[in-house]
Amino acid sequence: MKKLLLILLFGTLEITSTFASFPVTENTTIESPTIEIPFGDWSLILGVAYLPLFILGALVVAGNTGQEIAGVAFMIAGLSSFIGSIVTGFISMTRKEKPKWKAIIGLGLTLGVLILSFVSTLRID
Repeated sequence: MKKLLLILLFGTLEITSTFASFPVTENTTIESPTIEIPFGDWSLILGVAYLPLFILGALVVAGNTGQEIAGVAFMIAGLSSFIGSIVTGFISMTRKEKPKWKAIIGLGLTLGVLILSFVSTLRID
């Protein structure tokens, strides 16, 4: 009866009394591999992603579907992507990462929109 009680106790509490048959050290650290994505890649990805996020947010809000919170979330994601593309593009350019074309396109997509919006407000007589 005692043996059955111990088996039930260990089974329900998932307590095991197995030991390793090989030496185990206490200070063993396991390093996981990390993948570093250059800032130029991030600038390109974020520069391409901001406009569809803005458009999707505007369509959801204008659709009167009762999902205005989702539309606002898409617009906030688009704004974050827009700002993130500028920041990561400048970081990539100052670090002189290769290839530069990704950072240039990411910056061009975002800063080009800003420059065009400023130029379009100018009055030409």
